[in-house]
Amino acid sequence: MDDEQKLSMTAQYHDIPCYTRRCCITSGEQSTAAQQEQEILSTVQAEPASVSEDSITEDITKNKPVWKFAFQNYLRTYWKKAIRFCRKKLRIVAAFDMKSIKLPASFPIKIDEGKLKIDIDKQAVKQFLKEVIYYKSKTAAASVFVSLILVAFSLILAEFFSAGYDAYINGTYVATISEKSDLQTEIRQLNQQIVEATGEAGDIPVQVDYVFKFVPKEKLSDDTEISRNLLAFSSRLKDAFVITVDSTPVTTVASLSDASASLEAVKEQYKNGQDDVTVEILNEIKVESGIVPTADISSVSTAAQSLNAQKSVDVDYIIQPEDSLWSLASENNLTVEDIQALNPGLEETLVDGSVIHLKQQQPLLNIKTVQNASYQETVPAPVNEIQDSNLYQGTTQVVEQGTEGLKMVSAKIVKINGQEVDRMVLSESVLSAPTPSSVIVGTRPVPTGIGSGQFLRPYSGVITSRFGSRWGSVHKGIDVGGSVGDPVLSADEGKVVFAGWNTGGYGNLVILDHSNGYQTYYAHMNEILVSDGDVIEKGYQLGTVGNTGRSTGPHLHFEVRKDGEPQDPQTYCY
Repeated sequence: MDDEQKLSMTAQYHDIPCYTRRCCITSGEQSTAAQQEQEILSTVQAEPASVSEDSITEDITKNKPVWKFAFQNYLRTYWKKAIRFCRKKLRIVAAFDMKSIKLPASFPIKIDEGKLKIDIDKQAVKQFLKEVIYYKSKTAAASVFVSLILVAFSLILAEFFSAGYDAYINGTYVATISEKSDLQTEIRQLNQQIVEATGEAGDIPVQVDYVFKFVPKEKLSDDTEISRNLLAFSSRLKDAFVITVDSTPVTTVASLSDASASLEAVKEQYKNGQDDVTVEILNEIKVESGIVPTADISSVSTAAQSLNAQKSVDVDYIIQPEDSLWSLASENNLTVEDIQALNPGLEETLVDGSVIHLKQQQPLLNIKTVQNASYQETVPAPVNEIQDSNLYQGTTQVVEQGTEGLKMVSAKIVKINGQEVDRMVLSESVLSAPTPSSVIVGTRPVPTGIGSGQFLRPYSGVITSRFGSRWGSVHKGIDVGGSVGDPVLSADEGKVVFAGWNTGGYGNLVILDHSNGYQTYYAHMNEILVSDGDVIEKGYQLGTVGNTGRSTGPHLHFEVRKDGEPQDPQTYCY
């Protein structure tokens, strides 16, 4: 074996148990082990002899057995004894799980699968020899090794373990802590919190029993665990879970499972026992842990009722023609006094189009449901239209009545708070086909009641009396002789403002208002065919020629009035 191979040597030690116990040896071995441990201790405490770097280097080439002796023989010989010595002197009483220990990559002592390994390369060995090993002393190598072990275990203890306590109240484990004062402070704070929250004295016991131990730092209890375990001793304050809806606390339950069950109970109400309904809560729901009075913790059913409650929302409402204070109060579950309080100075007579403030009740949760449903739906009968220019637009006459069909529909129905907001048809199948209807549809423009100002003759008979002075008075129109029953037509488009008997001598009379300042009168008619309020087009038959009222024979008395003043009809249409 050459020098470089010796310098590259790696020592590995396996199957060295790291639980706390003394090795089982005989009485004779005990004496020998004690002497060896004392020898190691004295060596550690001894002042090493000084040696030069040159002498070490020279001896490395001349005295080859030094390496084998220092790094193989002594490490093998004193390993287990050094371990027992370290355990005894360090008084390690805790059991260590070596597999859970992680050391820095640069650390010369490694932990691999629960086994301790020492890896030394060429340069590390040279430096190690120059600074530490004194090759002329066998015990010096042992002292260096023991020193390394002491340093390694000290670092491991400092990095991963802590002196601490298991704390017990009335024999029940509470926490593992590093300082007793930390637990006492937490107890005082929780008892004070009980006083502030409930008005009653804190009931968490202050008498704590402690058991000293070395403990891995990761096993120390955190604040949450300590608080939760201490609250187990209180009947007035508990660690519970608050359900918030859109950042507003609504109810409190004992556990996360209760919170989930409460929300599921709300969803089930919207399913109505149907498995094909999916339910989604649209609000932002959070479940957060917190310390609350025991009296505030609700059961699952009570929490579900709180989540199903209504909330009052301020809204602006536009007054409609049919609205009144009483109808608005009834529709919004308010009183008239409530509305007046929300709108100071509001009069009992509401103004159409004005805006008032109201409070409306809305569900606390917005619940969206989606359901795939199948249902039967009627199919309207198709219509064959027959256009007729003699009928007004919008007027129809059924010639042949068709029959409706029937179809099966599969659709996805979306609802929010039970109100349908969307329906998507997925498929349709016709069960029975419809039969068509035949309908006559009017195409004639519907009169607007506004005249053109251009008049036609309402009746084409002979004028028997003209407009102007007659028999010592003023004749306000013209008389057109004719036969009883002949049709009388409207002179222009207009609206019937009077149709009936006139006691002033006109007999059966129709008056049309043409909405342009003109009115026309049709008197002495035998029969009237229109009614008050009818909108009449130009040339429409109003009735028939007659001899009613103060009349000397069958004729039509026709007048044209502009802004209420009689005009000569002959200047307009005769």
